[in-house]
Amino acid sequence: MSHNIAKFNISASAPSVVSGAGTTIKRFLNRPPARQMIGPGVTFPVNPNHLQDQLLLPFSGAIDGQFFEVYISGSVSAVVGRVTYVIQANASEPITLAGGSHTPRDIDIPFTFSLGLLGHSATGTMIGSFEGMIGGVLTKGAITPFPVRALSLSVGVIFEESAAENKALLTEFRAVQKS
Repeated sequence: MSHNIAKFNISASAPSVVSGAGTTIKRFLNRPPARQMIGPGVTFPVNPNHLQDQLLLPFSGAIDGQFFEVYISGSVSAVVGRVTYVIQANASEPITLAGGSHTPRDIDIPFTFSLGLLGHSATGTMIGSFEGMIGGVLTKGAITPFPVRALSLSVGVIFEESAAENKALLTEFRAVQKS
């Protein structure tokens, strides 16, 4: 059995979408209203001092010193060129936790990532691993330990070739703890 630690207002029927021309990172946003679930029926607003592209996960109490997982899924369409996926922890400088790239050559190619994380507030360090499926290729690895006091993640894509038709949808972003 598992329970949601954080579930954002993102789903297949209401995805977060990035699109358009440009070759810089395009970060997925939490869809309005920007609220987070911290328990059954209990929400609090996103901290307005954080950048809007950050998806803040609670890091205290229930998950302090406990293993939890983050699930990220969506699809991408790119007419030409490679697409790079980037999952970052937002510290004073962004820390890349997981990612990968491929050349879709089609529309609506699915992608998925799962991160297993464990942090401890006394040491201020988080460790973990990731697994991703991008364009039919499985990638996995260890996440380099990184300092954390509050965990804020951003998920984005980089289109190698700029085209107005480029589009990516984020259909799942949630953190769960198994009991």
